[in-house]
Amino acid sequence: MKKLLIILLILVGLFLGLVLAVPFLFKGKLVGLIKEQVNKELNAHVDFDEDIGLSLLSHFPNLTLRMDDLLVVNHAPFEGDTLLSMDRFEATLDIMSVIRGEEIRIRSILLRQPKIRATVLEDGRASWDITFPDSSATEQPYSDTSSSAFEISLKRYRIEKATVIYDDRQAGQYAEIRNLDHEGKGDFTQDDFILETKTEIEALTYKMDGVAYLNEVNTGLVCNLGINMPGMRFDFKENNLRLNALEIGLDGHLAMPGDDMEMDLKLVSNKTSFKEILSLVPAIYLHDFGSMQASGNTQLSAFAKGVYNADKERYPAFDIRLLVDDASFQYPDLPEKLSDIGIDLKVSNGDGNLDHTVVNLEKFHMLFGQETFDAKLLLTNPMSDPYLDLIAKGTVQLDRVMKLVPLEEGMKIGGRLQSDLTAKGHVSTFTGDDYEAMQAAGNLKLNDFVYEDPATLPYPYTMKDFDLDFNTEKVNLNQLDAKIGHSDIHAQGELENFFGYLFKEGEVLSGKLDLRSELFDCNSFLTESGAEQAEEPQARDTVNLEAYKVPENIRFALSLEMNRVLYDNLKLENVGGNALVEDQALIFQGLRMGVFGGQVSLNGRYDTKNPKPATDVKLDLSNIDIRSSFNYLNTVKKLVPIAEYLVGKINASISLQTLLNKDMSPDLSTLLSAGFLETNEAVLSGFTPMNALADKLQLNALKEISLTKTNLSYAVEDGKVKLKKPLELKVDQLRIDVEEEGYTTFDQLLNYRLKLTVPKSMLGSSANKAFDQLISEAGGSGINLKTGEKLVINALLGGTIKNPKITTSLNEIKDDVVNQIKDEVKKVVEEKKEELTNKAKEQAQKWIDEASAKGDKLIAEARKQAEALKAEAKKQGDALIAEADKQAEQLMKEAGNNPVKKLAAEKAGNKLKEEARNKANALNNKAESEGQELIRKAESEKARLIREAENRTE
Repeated sequence: MKKLLIILLILVGLFLGLVLAVPFLFKGKLVGLIKEQVNKELNAHVDFDEDIGLSLLSHFPNLTLRMDDLLVVNHAPFEGDTLLSMDRFEATLDIMSVIRGEEIRIRSILLRQPKIRATVLEDGRASWDITFPDSSATEQPYSDTSSSAFEISLKRYRIEKATVIYDDRQAGQYAEIRNLDHEGKGDFTQDDFILETKTEIEALTYKMDGVAYLNEVNTGLVCNLGINMPGMRFDFKENNLRLNALEIGLDGHLAMPGDDMEMDLKLVSNKTSFKEILSLVPAIYLHDFGSMQASGNTQLSAFAKGVYNADKERYPAFDIRLLVDDASFQYPDLPEKLSDIGIDLKVSNGDGNLDHTVVNLEKFHMLFGQETFDAKLLLTNPMSDPYLDLIAKGTVQLDRVMKLVPLEEGMKIGGRLQSDLTAKGHVSTFTGDDYEAMQAAGNLKLNDFVYEDPATLPYPYTMKDFDLDFNTEKVNLNQLDAKIGHSDIHAQGELENFFGYLFKEGEVLSGKLDLRSELFDCNSFLTESGAEQAEEPQARDTVNLEAYKVPENIRFALSLEMNRVLYDNLKLENVGGNALVEDQALIFQGLRMGVFGGQVSLNGRYDTKNPKPATDVKLDLSNIDIRSSFNYLNTVKKLVPIAEYLVGKINASISLQTLLNKDMSPDLSTLLSAGFLETNEAVLSGFTPMNALADKLQLNALKEISLTKTNLSYAVEDGKVKLKKPLELKVDQLRIDVEEEGYTTFDQLLNYRLKLTVPKSMLGSSANKAFDQLISEAGGSGINLKTGEKLVINALLGGTIKNPKITTSLNEIKDDVVNQIKDEVKKVVEEKKEELTNKAKEQAQKWIDEASAKGDKLIAEARKQAEALKAEAKKQGDALIAEADKQAEQLMKEAGNNPVKKLAAEKAGNKLKEEARNKANALNNKAESEGQELIRKAESEKARLIREAENRTE
């Protein structure tokens, strides 16, 4: 007996040792297998904690595999998006299949806190399509699993605290599931079995085309499915679906034997109440729903029967019916009650043809306090030619909303809304000329409206009066008096041909609007959240600008009068004038504003017919502060970089034509401008080129120049801002003449010739010493000289503004003294002087001519290369446009006579054409820019060669 006990203890010890050792014996094999499979099959970055857990104790005698911190991150075009993250993945494996190593059978799966983001781009690419394509492999039937090292024979699975986001941008669908708990059990090894599932979702949201059909709905589902795997048939047995407080069930089956989905489903609801229907309204369900009192008779039914196949446009017949009679609801602690609620809604389709769908809201009635609201809607033929019959009439005191439904803390709604709307007829009516056949008219009034929500809005919305009426011919805004934050808005206007524009392609919408305001804060509307509300409105540091596309087929006149306007970091005053929207352009007519301490008037246009917006404007500026305009306007920085060093006021008249980039900045390669600037009491100081000239000539007076009544005429040509008239400057007794055609390039290269007339007394001591020595030497030869009181110095400003290069003609000053000596000995050396002078001039001119010819040759070659670049760009662009036109035509052919497909095909075709033209313009602009750069470098090289020749002459 003692020996038997010892043997048993030894066997138990060996068994326990085996249980503890097996996970370690096979861990490396499993980790290697998993990594090999993942790296082989997925085109994404996959990571997980390599400390994979293996245990026989958790689900003995099966082996439990645990992986923590699983992460799958997409590659391009979803670069950086996390497709999947999971705190823990746990699978229970058949131990004998692991030992044999052929096919590993999975018994159960646990997913803990998975987060999935599935995205479909506009072009149909899906973020979960991460397997490598294998063009060499032949397609295998779905049932062929011979290549897989895993075999699923599940008994149970569980998902804990999952988050799922599905964003289908191609179909316009968005779904979000937050905190999903789901478990299911069934014998997946059988062909026929019962799958028992239980699901709880904290918040379910579903949107299509921006409309939320379910919004953060608390959802529960208990469902037993009878599953037949060979026939892919699913029979709904015992099941219960809960949406907030609404509980319903499904009866019937769903089968997918092939591409078609066959269904026979009926909604079953044995205890639907009006309160349960109300639970689907988030504002009601999320505020003390349990204490809400509701009553009324309610019926809800629905069914779907037939075949669904979206590719073949086959749909089942369906019917939805909702009846509510003599219903009401009220919160116990609030005084108002919504009563006498009646709803009779039926949505039906008898044969699966979507165009045969009928939406009939026969009745919608409610009593809100002493005010009633009634509506009816009939919609037929929604796909081919929708017929609409709508009536909505009633009054709502919005203040009572706060007494009916609890609002968020700090939220406030008030005012009186009156509506009387009718619409009856076929939409196709609007494609003809007889708009009156469609009976559409109405009136909408809103008085003393106020809306405040500190959680989402930085400022309150108030509207003292809003009065709008419309018919098929015209929409009249009779009155609008509103305030949004600091901004007050007063407007009146009208729109003509509104319905024609809305429903008929090519129709023009016309109208006018008179807009007045004491203060208009544009910054409140330039960002999603708006500017923060403060006691006094503030200009912002910066606002990201984006080129605005003026809509087609709109002719709209705007009359504007605003006392103060905030835009970006500008404060504008006395803003007024007229603007016209026409032919995809915004035309300014006498627009005026007070800005930069002065006045600006603007006439011109902003045109968006082409891919790149274009401007053609004329600006008149009066008494503008130079430094302020430089700090704000990038165009001023490019055209007049010297403005950074000017202090004072200017008057100006400027014409400007340019294409604009996406951020509204000018495309400098296309910019043309001309005009004049007049300074009033301006001072130039700290300007590096003048400082360098002052140091070279020892003339400190040049470091700060007073510019009084200085006129400057300029023109922008070939990427250069050129002087079109000589410029004369006076500094005390010193005079500076700047020659015509001097220029600054957009990258701030300088090329100016200056002539300085300088009193000899202003020159530095070293220069005077050199001149005195020449006079002394002449006196020693018996020649009596007396120099003039003023000297002329020529200077060339080159280099850049930050790094100037100064060349002066100080030797010419010495020549002036020498010439006086030559005058005295003229009779003696006349012939020799003339000979030497002619030779010197000939040689000097020869050097300059050679340099100029060499430069001209470089410029000609650059122009030839530029033309070649533009020709190639045009060729490529024309090919892109032709291909886009061809693809668009093919899309229209494929759409056939289906109006929905034709509309989609036309939209897609227009997008292809626009993208092709954008690319073609980009190629042309790039070629133009590169060509201009080649020419500019050649011109710069020519100037350098001539300077070297001139320096050699000196």
